[in-house]
Amino acid sequence: MARGVSKQNFLKDNEKKLKREEDKAESKVVRPASSDVPPRPKKAKRSKALDRRSYACGAVVAVIVLVLLLLCMPHFPDASQEGAAKAPPPATSPGKANPPPAEEVGEFSTEADPE
Repeated sequence: MARGVSKQNFLKDNEKKLKREEDKAESKVVRPASSDVPPRPKKAKRSKALDRRSYACGAVVAVIVLVLLLLCMPHFPDASQEGAAKAPPPATSPGKANPPPAEEVGEFSTEADPE
């Protein structure tokens, strides 16, 4: 006989298989009768494919948020510019008042046209 080959007894194998099937059927029948609480459905296991897909979706969302943030950054004033805009201009001399700012007159001035 060749190595790894053994004789099979098909009758015994079939009997064992039938006995296992009967035991399974009996255990299914006995469980609901013995307990009043219905059994909870089994939770589906997460596969690697689902995990990878969720990681990919999260990465895409993170990239989109990062791009939008970088696009909005030039529109925010710097802290040094903000402080300079809020601070009053320095006085020219201690006893004199600051001159009023010069008005710009252009195409879109707020003054009425003299026509």
